[in-house]
Amino acid sequence: MDAQTPGTFFGRLTAIDTDRFESTGSPYIFFRWQVGHYAADNSWEPLTTPFAIDTRLFLTDRALPYTLPRLHAMGFTGDFAAPQVDLRYTQKGATLICTESIKDGTTYINWNLKEWEFDGERKSPLPRNQLDILNARFKAVASGTPAPTPPSTPGAPPPGSIPSPPIADTDDDLPF
Repeated sequence: MDAQTPGTFFGRLTAIDTDRFESTGSPYIFFRWQVGHYAADNSWEPLTTPFAIDTRLFLTDRALPYTLPRLHAMGFTGDFAAPQVDLRYTQKGATLICTESIKDGTTYINWNLKEWEFDGERKSPLPRNQLDILNARFKAVASGTPAPTPPSTPGAPPPGSIPSPPIADTDDDLPF
């Protein structure tokens, strides 16, 4: 198993930051995960060689209606300058899905959180006033002016249906 193999995996969040594609200028927030287990026969099996992957959420005006509910579900603090999410992602980890798609003859590998999967129905859409506050915060960060502080939000629900694999609390198992 490696980062190019489609399937269900489990990893711990090791970094969050914002960036921008050089070619298009499109801003995004990325999450770096240390992947250590994969799902097999309804249980977690340790990977022989753990690996790191990134998941991204775009912060363009077109993407915000999809991105903001995902950030909200992760317990995002609303501060794009110093992004943080619910501690369960760094302390316990989360289920990650790797898929493969082909477009114009090119194969693409996509990584997403299981809880980001869309089944055609919004589970708990954000209220318009909260979306307005998040939009103002994003635009303020992008322009460098202060924005209103969003109201506190509850933490995200527990991830996945398969129990989390045992992960040591030390950083000794990280390859860096």
